[in-house]
Amino acid sequence: MNPILRTYYWLSHYLISNTLHGTHSPFVYSFLEKVVYQKTDQLPKTVGLLYRIAKFAPNNLMLCIKADESNSEALSNLNKHIITSYEAVKNEALGLVYFGEHMHAAEIMDTYHKLKQIVGAETIFVFADISNDEKKRKVWKHLCKDEKNIISIDLLHTGIMFFDAKKPKEHFRIYY
Repeated sequence: MNPILRTYYWLSHYLISNTLHGTHSPFVYSFLEKVVYQKTDQLPKTVGLLYRIAKFAPNNLMLCIKADESNSEALSNLNKHIITSYEAVKNEALGLVYFGEHMHAAEIMDTYHKLKQIVGAETIFVFADISNDEKKRKVWKHLCKDEKNIISIDLLHTGIMFFDAKKPKEHFRIYY
């Protein structure tokens, strides 16, 4: 991506985003405090974040699509069942779906629309590198407007979605 555009995204995110204490949703505040802002020893920042989110996910089935080797390795250290293909998903409840770094914008959009039909209230979608590509950024913004997802959190490089219909629809930009 163009370095000027990347700087623009970073600066606009930094100026508009909130921190933990600027978040007025009890659920999101708790999630940020217990998962996002916790440090994972000996893991890089983004890998550690994915590891903590996967650990937080209540169900043991994770779908990990086109992820970097470091992220796949970190997830394999959990005692959860990891599948790497959408076709392998049956009628089981997914705890986490990770849209990896190597997915193109069209793949993200297509996979999201297929999976949103089968997600449960406890499913978490995690999107990697949402601001490293203009097309991915547009897809992320489009998906945030979808009525199926209820809570979306933009951490600049990572996007997180929750599907619990009992909560009000909200979008958060968090400085991380």
